[in-house]
Amino acid sequence: MRKLALPLLLFFASACESETERHFEVITDRDSLRITLDRSECFGYCPSYIVEVTGDGSVNYCGEAYVEQTGLRSRTISRDEVKALFDFIIDSGFSELEDRYEANISDGAVIQVKLEYDKQSKRVLDYYGLEAGMPDGVVLLQDKIDEIAGTRQWIGDASTAEFTYPIERFSCSTRLENRYW
Repeated sequence: MRKLALPLLLFFASACESETERHFEVITDRDSLRITLDRSECFGYCPSYIVEVTGDGSVNYCGEAYVEQTGLRSRTISRDEVKALFDFIIDSGFSELEDRYEANISDGAVIQVKLEYDKQSKRVLDYYGLEAGMPDGVVLLQDKIDEIAGTRQWIGDASTAEFTYPIERFSCSTRLENRYW
C-alpha cells in the first residue's frame, strides 16, 4: 500500500501544478498583463491608493490619502509571485463575477479590481459588495493583491495610524482609466 501511496501523491501533485501552470501559460503576451487594485476614500479613514502588478513583475503604487506614503512608489516581484497572483485570480472565478456589486448605502470606499491581458479586460467594482450579494472570495482576492504587491510597506496600518489635518494628499485622480507609470 505504501508503494502505491507515493506515486499517487506525486501524480496528484503534478496534476495540480500542471493545472496551475495552464492558467499562467494561457497568456500569449506577458507584457499585456495588468492586475490593478484601486481603493478610494470613504467618509472616514479608508486608505486611498492604486496598485498595479504587471506581467514583468513591476509593482506600481500611487498613494492618495490616509496612507503612510502618498505619491508614486514602485518595487519588483518575482515571476513566480506574478504567476501565483494570476492563478489565484483565475481560480477565484473572477471572469464569472458580476461587473458591479453595489449596496444602497452611503459614505463607503469603492474598491475595484481590474484584470487585463491579451486585449481582454475585466473589472469588478465593490461598494459594500458583500451586502449586495458579492461572494466573500472577492475580499480575499483584494487582500491577496495587497499581500503579493506588498502594499503594507506604503499604506501602513490604518488601525493604528494617527492622521493630522491637513492631511498630505496626492492626486491619483485618473484612477483606473489612465496610468502614471
